[in-house]
Parts: sequence; C-alpha cells; structure tokens
Amino acid sequence: MQQQKPIGRGLQFTVAGTVIAVSVQALITVVLLRLLAPSDYAHYAIAVLVAAFSTQAAVSVLERAAMLLPDDDGLRGAGLAVGLAVLGCAGLALAVVVVISGLGVMAVPVGIVATLLAAQVVVGFAVVPRALLRRRMRYGPIVGSEVAAQVVGPGLTTVLLAHAGFGASAIVIGSLAGAAITLALMIVSAGREAYWPVRLTGLRPLATRAGRVLETSLVETSILQIPVIVVSLLGATALGLFNRAMNLVQLPVQMVASAISRVLVAELVRVASDLDRFRDSARRMIVLASATLFPVCAGIAGASHEFAAVVMGPRWLAAAPALPFFAVTAAAMLVAGLLGLIADTTGQLRAKSRLLLGSAAILAASALAALPLGLVGVAAALMLANLVQVALLLVFVSRRTGTDVRRMLEWFGPGVVASGICFVWSRLVSGMLPGLELAALGVQVIGCGLAVAAYYLIGQRAMVRELVGLLRG
Repeated sequence: MQQQKPIGRGLQFTVAGTVIAVSVQALITVVLLRLLAPSDYAHYAIAVLVAAFSTQAAVSVLERAAMLLPDDDGLRGAGLAVGLAVLGCAGLALAVVVVISGLGVMAVPVGIVATLLAAQVVVGFAVVPRALLRRRMRYGPIVGSEVAAQVVGPGLTTVLLAHAGFGASAIVIGSLAGAAITLALMIVSAGREAYWPVRLTGLRPLATRAGRVLETSLVETSILQIPVIVVSLLGATALGLFNRAMNLVQLPVQMVASAISRVLVAELVRVASDLDRFRDSARRMIVLASATLFPVCAGIAGASHEFAAVVMGPRWLAAAPALPFFAVTAAAMLVAGLLGLIADTTGQLRAKSRLLLGSAAILAASALAALPLGLVGVAAALMLANLVQVALLLVFVSRRTGTDVRRMLEWFGPGVVASGICFVWSRLVSGMLPGLELAALGVQVIGCGLAVAAYYLIGQRAMVRELVGLLRG
C-alpha cells in the first residue's frame, strides 16, 4: 500500500497536467496551422531531424541513464557536466550542418537548426534536476513546468512571431523560450543539489548506463526519423503535411503515454527483481495506456475528413486520406514505446537494439518501396512496418518476462474493443452532414465518448476500479 500511494499521487499530478497540457498544445497547434504554411513546417521538420540525432538523443539517453542509477548520489552536482555534454553534441551537429550547407549538398535552414539546438541545450541543463524529481516522485513541479513552458513558448512567443510573419523561425524561438522556462522551474524545484557542489568527475556510473542506453536510443530515433527522411523526397509540401498530421495524431498519445510511463517506469525499476510484481506493473501500464488512447486514435481514423477540415484547416485537407494510417501508426508507436520501456528494465538492451535495428530496416525498405504511391502510400507502409515492430517486441518481452504472448494480448483487449466502437461510430457519421464538418465532428466525439464510457463502466468494471484505486493511491 505504501508503494501505491506515491504512484497514485504521481498519476494524479501527471494526468491532470496531461489534460491541461494537451488542451493548451492542441489549441496552439490549431492557431498556428492558420498562420503557417506546410513549407514552414518542412523547414522545422529538417531542424528536428538534426536535433533528433544530436541534442535530443543526448538528453533522452542521459535522462534514461539517470533513472537507471541505484540511488541519487550519482546525480548530485552533475547538472553542469550533463548540460555541457549536450552542448558539445550541439556544437558538433551545428558544425556538420554548416559544412553540408556550405557545400550545397542539400538546403538546410542553418539559423532555424541553430536555434532549435540551443533550445535543446537549455533542456540538457535541466536533465539532472528533472531526473531527481522523477526519482523522488515529485511530479507536481515537472507537470507545472511543462504547462508553463507550453504557454510561454508556443502559446505566446510562437503565435505572436508567426502572426508577425517570422515563419518557421517563430516555432524554434518559441521552443527556446519554453526551454528557458523549464530550466528555471526545474532549478527552483530541485534545489542546488543538482548543480552544487559541481561535479565534473566521478560520473562513471551515469556514463556507463548512458553507454548501455545509447545504442537502443539511436535505433529508436532512427525509427522515428526514417519517415521524415523518406517523405522529404516527396517535396516540402508533403513533408509539411506529414509533420503536422503526425504531430496532431500523436499529441494525445505522447502526452498520456508520458504521464503513465514516467510514473510507472520508476516502479518497474524498483520491482524488477520481483517477477510477479514486475509483470503486474507492466500489465497496468499497458492496460491503462491502451484503454485510454486506442479509442482516440480510432476516432481520428474514422473521422479523418472532419478532423482535417475542422482541426487542421482548409489548406491542410490534402492530409486527410493519410490520417487513418497515421492514427494506427500512432497507436502502434504507443505500444512499441511501452514495450520498449519494459524491455529496458529487464536489462536486455543489446538484444533489444538488434531487434529494433531489424525493425528500422523493414521500416526504411517499406517506406522507400511505397514512395511512388505518394504520401498515402508511404503512410500505409509506415503503419504496416510499425505493426510488425509491435509483434516483434511482444514476442521479445514475453520471453524476457516469462509471460505468454496470448496473455499479453489480453491486456490490450479493453482498448481494442473501445477503439472498434469509436471507429465504427465515426465512420457512420462521416459524410452525413456535408458542409457541416464542425457539427459532424462534434457528434462523432460525443458519441464516441458516451459509447466508450458505457462500455468501460458496464463491461470493464474491474479495470475502472483499478484505475480509480491507482489514482486515489
């Protein structure tokens, strides 16, 4: 019961923060879609691609490594060293970009890339205080910083600059402003121990764990960025459409999955030596995430035209045919991410890396093969490749945890049934109110919400009771 209480409090904070953050980010995104063009987001996507393999990868690896340390001693005073490591990655990446741009190999928006890398460096200096807060299950400051960063960064800075005609630069300057807010609040919340006394040596335990995570992280990054590379071959407009469509579909997935996983991953690490408790924690993570997010993805897939017309706007309607495939891909990526977290805590990082490397090869080959079919063909190929990755990870995790695959598939049952309900209802309503897309989308959302709520309350009472008990702690 003592174990349950901090987890419950953590979920209370993170779920509440998720609702606020998703609402804020969704509103900001809808506004920006009216101010920026697909070509602006194409430039931004290139900057994200560079950051993904440099600063963002460094931040992810170091924070994951920090969570795998046996205690907090290895983090005290390490904030400056970790930030400087991310800064070094940024400098190297920017040098490569400048050389590529100077040689004329490809058009790279150097200024936009540099600004986004600077934002990631600022986030890098916040890695240690955030990790300390996560390890101590103090999720209130983390959630508060994320919401504040959204409001100040994209919410104010980006919108104002986009309205003033700054284009893609508005997005990355907003990211820099949000990162500064995050760092300031993390320093205030975690206190001086993250940076003082300064430690530039004695960081071998952290470095060792970072090395173990690095290979897996780079392969995971490749899986995420291969589609960007392939879609860029279709031109700037297609890349911009892909970037925004996938971002919108993944927004609820990323936020809710983060809220659940960041709390339960700490529990997984603590109970890794107790196989029964480990299995139960893994089951709860998968059941809660899939039951929450599968219906959302299915609803978007069924209401693709209305979603594109209302949420994205007229200039983005060309993305509508690809949205159903993006929605299934987002759900598959959610499952793959959660299974990956479970695999990480079993310590089988090298074996997982080999599996993901094979998945990346399948993804690249299928996406390139579908390139002649345009954006919709590539989207379908990405969906199939991600489903294959999920199947491989299911088998991998089942073997490492001694859990039967069929039993693991049952964990997804409630979410799968609920998603079927949402998809069927959304498809039935779609097209029934031509010219009234807003009204149709409202009917689809309300109908899905009521139907799923009824199914869970009537057919999945045990799951609902477990969720409520977990939230209450």
